[in-house]
Amino acid sequence: MNENKKSPPKSSVGRPALPLGTTGQQWVTHRPQGGYIAAVWVRTPRGKHKQVTASGQTKGAARRKLQSKLDKIVDTPFEGVQPTWTVTDLAAHWEEHKARAGHARRRVPLTAQTRWGYHSEIVRIITPAMGDLRLHELSIALLESLLADLEDTGLSTVRARSVLHAMLELAVRDGAIASNPTKYVAPPLREPKEVEALTIPMARHLLRVVSPEYRRKPGFRGPTRDLHDFCMVALGTGARISEILAVTHELVDLDSDHPTMTISGTMIEPRTGYIVRHHRQEATKNNQVRTLLLPDAVAEILRERRDGSRFTAPTDPVIASNQGTFMWASNIRERLRKAIADEPTLIGVTPHALRRTVASLIAYDAGLDAARLQLGHSLAGSTPLRSYVVHRQQVPDHRAILDWLFHDVEQS
Repeated sequence: MNENKKSPPKSSVGRPALPLGTTGQQWVTHRPQGGYIAAVWVRTPRGKHKQVTASGQTKGAARRKLQSKLDKIVDTPFEGVQPTWTVTDLAAHWEEHKARAGHARRRVPLTAQTRWGYHSEIVRIITPAMGDLRLHELSIALLESLLADLEDTGLSTVRARSVLHAMLELAVRDGAIASNPTKYVAPPLREPKEVEALTIPMARHLLRVVSPEYRRKPGFRGPTRDLHDFCMVALGTGARISEILAVTHELVDLDSDHPTMTISGTMIEPRTGYIVRHHRQEATKNNQVRTLLLPDAVAEILRERRDGSRFTAPTDPVIASNQGTFMWASNIRERLRKAIADEPTLIGVTPHALRRTVASLIAYDAGLDAARLQLGHSLAGSTPLRSYVVHRQQVPDHRAILDWLFHDVEQS
């Protein structure tokens, strides 16, 4: 039996256990064959007691080797967010935490573009405005003042407030602060904003304006029909710009009695440090696939496009570039801006306005739930449809329904 081996310190015999990530008192013994052994009991960050030893020709050499081992295996356990941390410290820790923990409600990993969105709000607004403040210095009045000053410069702090709230919730969870001051900060004032959507005459005028024939100048080639066809699909489906550009030929059925388009992916653009290249993501924004019936005019346009294209393989994009690659959303936006620059009634129209146009038409004709399904919102109310549907002063005729309230009264 090894007489030199000591028992680990135990709380059950009166001596308190070692704190997590610490060591006991070292001891050195002489080896019969020569040299020395240095040893110490360690309590790991996980709570386990472990004896660590090292040998050397002298006591000092043995102790130095032992310390070298301890430097590698002993680590102070992480105690969570601390009150003395700065907001910048908390932001870096929160980003790492979110990358590990994922989506709080759905319990799925965060996409790279979501993490980039959080990071951009942190570096653009949060850390420049309050990064040097320590957590125990934050107050409702201070945050309200800082955020109001940012709003006064014309910056929108809506998303930054949401990110800051989540960051401070983590600090509350770890006991660094008693409560989250962002819960009580007054929200920014917002002027009521009308939903930007096209009337039916405006939509028809837009399709004329973006047609190649309308934009063609004598003596010049082009333009291509890409913008026109995109606008046709957008007004015929209500899909997001990144979803339309991600549709491949295998997802479109143009030869059946009821032509369809399946929305199952989205285009992702590069984001420094998060997304390396422009690519098609095999999932939509809400991870749901939907199949849309196409209006006859849209189906005919897509047939013409297919029949005149060199890129018709199943995985080729329906709206492809000249090289057969997936187009960039920024390219479509820029083409649309240029096409309507001389049209006073259309200036300011964006691809998203076409999506709102579809939402408004369907909502008033078939109801909000039908509009939600067409647009691909995961749950009714998850993204408020009031931000998509134009207000109409004239309410639809519901007299046939309301008359039932008075049927027996009239007979009596």
